[in-house]
Amino acid sequence: MSAGALQVVGRVLDRAGHPAAGASVMWLHGPVPLPDVAQLTQADGSFVMSAPVAGQYRLGCRGDPGGQATLDLTVGPQGARVTLRLV
Repeated sequence: MSAGALQVVGRVLDRAGHPAAGASVMWLHGPVPLPDVAQLTQADGSFVMSAPVAGQYRLGCRGDPGGQATLDLTVGPQGARVTLRLV
């Protein structure tokens, strides 16, 4: 994580509410240009993303097999904690 970056700590759950291991999480929109990369969730569905500045963001997620989610969030000076549910 780069100096000054804020952490967005989250978890992805499948349709039944279980952790979604191996789901791809990526930035879709933010207040500044963002890298076009995805991160895979851990076995417990957890992930940590770096937000370069505070502001309004949109996260996207795709699970295997199928399922997707988007979430609009505000990242403040303390970062953010989120849960995405695949639909």
